[in-house]
Amino acid sequence: MAVQIAKDLGIQIVNYTILGDAGATFTSGQVKNALMTAKPGDIALLHMNQPKSGTSEGVKQAVPILKEKGFTFVQLHNQNLQ
Repeated sequence: MAVQIAKDLGIQIVNYTILGDAGATFTSGQVKNALMTAKPGDIALLHMNQPKSGTSEGVKQAVPILKEKGFTFVQLHNQNLQ
């Protein structure tokens, strides 16, 4: 029902494909390792609102490596989602 309400409001629903930090419980190494599994088109779920978690540091470690591998990062609202 919630998905239909969102659709009625013109909001597009998406899901994630990478569990990036398990609700901000992962260490920075676990976050990095999760992000290293990325494939083109993946969406990572990350909780950046927990400053004591390993999320921020893991993302900082993973992003340069992913960029070196040719990944780019986009905002979903700018994408034609299907």
